[in-house]
Amino acid sequence: MTNHKERPFLRSKAILLSALLVAFLSCKSAQNTETAAKAASPQTNPPQAAAAKETTAQAAPKDDQSEEDKTVIAVSKAIRKNHLTDRDDECLAFQFDARPGEEFYVVEVRENHHYAKCGGDPKTSPRLFTVRVSKKTGKMSTDQGSSSGAYRPIEEG
Repeated sequence: MTNHKERPFLRSKAILLSALLVAFLSCKSAQNTETAAKAASPQTNPPQAAAAKETTAQAAPKDDQSEEDKTVIAVSKAIRKNHLTDRDDECLAFQFDARPGEEFYVVEVRENHHYAKCGGDPKTSPRLFTVRVSKKTGKMSTDQGSSSGAYRPIEEG
């Protein structure tokens, strides 16, 4: 994992990834592409502009996506498919860890309090659960709902 000095960067990265994921999942028509282009205008704040830019980039072939992007998107879909939380997508943040030398990617799923509708202190991002994704097979497991921290398999998104 990362040390505590990197957490502000990771928190902002997780928030940005969350925003990107929401934008990616809701981008279903050309009209949404026009909205994303407007969001990238100079009048918007930097995270929204970055999210809009990434949405456009994600419309490119999937080979252009990083392993982190692919993994976080797959985890988000699996969370919805398996009903692991009832929180809206905007109210979730993802902290990705590639764990060099390990057989799993690790994605910590956290609360995102940066939107009023999500509630909570915007300065905090409590951990909800962790999802492990096999680097070889893509199979996922989670410790969601486990008081002992044991992982159980979940269906992929």
